[in-house]
Amino acid sequence: LMPILSSKSAIFHLLAGSALLFSLHSCQPPTSPRKKVAKGAQQEQLPAFQMQQADGRMVDLQSFKGKKIMVNLWATWCAPCRTEMPSIAALYTSIDTNKTALILLSLDEKKEKSIEFLAAQSLGNQLYFPGEDLPDLFNVMGIPATFIFDENGKLIEQVMGSTDYDNERFRNMLK
Repeated sequence: LMPILSSKSAIFHLLAGSALLFSLHSCQPPTSPRKKVAKGAQQEQLPAFQMQQADGRMVDLQSFKGKKIMVNLWATWCAPCRTEMPSIAALYTSIDTNKTALILLSLDEKKEKSIEFLAAQSLGNQLYFPGEDLPDLFNVMGIPATFIFDENGKLIEQVMGSTDYDNERFRNMLK
């Protein structure tokens, strides 16, 4: 015969199981993975947003206008974020950095972890941290989240969740 769990024990196991499930999916948003912005639709604009570089210098996201801009929200504690980073690194080596800016916006509390992780990916120079509260557009349900803007600052692609960026579609988008 199986022993019957006490109500305290059952509640504990239920809460522990719920916490485990939440932690496994906490960085995955419940929305669809891709959202292409329709032509002619009201398009989001590149927000004015202060970011801090790893060396402490502040820079405004708007200062990259004139280039295509890929902003990726991520953190080292997010397994899907770490999983997609090699494909972002591969994409970065295939784009013209004079025409495209890659902004890897870390949401880590401990900056050292982000610095070490991206240095290993050869992406350390693309690392930024929020210098102020995230703008509304970047307040997402989960990470990773990626936003691609054209040279005029119009949002042209939004990706919620992890994806493989090392492909012709994204290379062409960032030309």
